[in-house]
Amino acid sequence: MGKGRPVTAKLAAYKTIFIAFMVTVLFSGIFLSLKDVLPPLLTTDPTIQGMLVELFPLIAVGNVAMNIGMVCWALVGAQNRYHLATSIAAVSSLLVTVPIGVMMSVWLRIDLQGLAFAVVTGDTLTATLLTVVLLMSDWEKLSIKIQAMVAAGAEEDSDDSSSSSSSSSSSSSSSSSSSSSRSFKRCGSKDIDAAITTTSESKSVSVGSKATPDARIPPIL
Repeated sequence: MGKGRPVTAKLAAYKTIFIAFMVTVLFSGIFLSLKDVLPPLLTTDPTIQGMLVELFPLIAVGNVAMNIGMVCWALVGAQNRYHLATSIAAVSSLLVTVPIGVMMSVWLRIDLQGLAFAVVTGDTLTATLLTVVLLMSDWEKLSIKIQAMVAAGAEEDSDDSSSSSSSSSSSSSSSSSSSSSRSFKRCGSKDIDAAITTTSESKSVSVGSKATPDARIPPIL
């Protein structure tokens, strides 16, 4: 989507849904084939074992619906519409799963099959709505929006990097100028001391030369 290939993204999304459906159906079939093996491993109570065996078909159907719903949620989120996908899932849970569960447990007094039916119904509705959203999506328009967002993010990153580089260069220049001024001060103080020493030595030499008579001048008789 961010590279401007909405047709490829659309085909990839549909292939993902198909692969998820096939894999989930395969594992659900394996799960159903073990309905006489798994309950004795979980409990030794015959009553609970019978309830678990009755729940296996609902769990298998719910597994398919739940996985398709999760895949569709991720695909709708990849279109930069996470709010829509999450809202659909939340509304399905609050307005479908919870009321049906309460009705099955409190009013109709159905055992675990009622709760499992409520969960499966909510997951199926969520998967159906998200699949419809994907099928009705305008992939070209969504691709343009995502490209604009990617471009804006790249510009912000470039601005941040340029500002950080300018600040680092200014700090390095200020540090170099301060070090050069310090070295200049040190060199200047040393030159001043050397000049003062040379001046004092020259003065002492000149005074000494004035005090000693020239040997080439003959003494006055």
